[in-house]
Amino acid sequence: MGRSKRYRYAAEHLRQCGTLEARIDDWKGFESHNSFVGRLREAFSQKWSFWQLLER
Repeated sequence: MGRSKRYRYAAEHLRQCGTLEARIDDWKGFESHNSFVGRLREAFSQKWSFWQLLER
């Protein structure tokens, strides 16, 4: 499987997690989805093709 295909799947999964976040009432000490995505953006900001897929 090529990188571009993996990026599409990863972006879709991350989008789904964002949708499911609304169902979580108690994070039990875990960081929120938005916080996690923020950390990903900081750590992997150079992966612009992935972030473009996520914004679709």
